[in-house]
Amino acid sequence: YYAEAFGADGILVHRSNWVAKRHVMKVRTSGEEAYCLMSNGLKVPISRSKKKEVKAIFGDFVRAPQERRLTVVK
Repeated sequence: YYAEAFGADGILVHRSNWVAKRHVMKVRTSGEEAYCLMSNGLKVPISRSKKKEVKAIFGDFVRAPQERRLTVVK
């Protein structure tokens, strides 16, 4: 997979959507819908099968747009 070449810098949130962790501003879930709000304003959908993995990485993470630091809890 192309996404695997970037290793821990990102995550495959949907079979056709890879996101760079440092650009995820918020993770939103509403019922069945879930998405990552990116630093450029895009909403990248999260598949149902990836929700748990994304939540484990980001939790209810929210950050200000000017910040570039991300702490990942393992």
